[in-house]
Amino acid sequence: MVEQALVQELHMDEALEPKLSESMKYSLMAGGKRLRPVLLMAAADAVLRSNSDLAYVQYLKGAISYSTQEYENAVTCYQKALDLYGDNATFYYALAYAYDALGDYQAAYIASGKCKDMVPTVNHEEDWYGLGYHNVTFYERVKAEVEK
Repeated sequence: MVEQALVQELHMDEALEPKLSESMKYSLMAGGKRLRPVLLMAAADAVLRSNSDLAYVQYLKGAISYSTQEYENAVTCYQKALDLYGDNATFYYALAYAYDALGDYQAAYIASGKCKDMVPTVNHEEDWYGLGYHNVTFYERVKAEVEK
């Protein structure tokens, strides 16, 4: 049913070049894209049934939810991860982005601020992944939203 609607929508745009339309159809209809998040979520739930105190599995569930634009669920999962392991800047960073996606800039600002307090802003020896650098930019943006 979903596939039929997608194909029909692609065919409705007559302005597209046939080659472009065919390429879009191929990319959109390639197998597994809509199924992977469901399978990953089921696997994470199965792991959590036997060991519910795994913060990184909760974080993974949040990332899956965020990637499928289920932002409320992402917030819930990231918060559970933080309840289990609250001293994790990555969890706060992800939580801030989920709140931002929901338009809750105050909550995004608070979560981003907690991340900011945990990670150096520009110290590549201690911040290998650039979390501090990227969070500072994000922090300033949500701070401006809150101050509006």
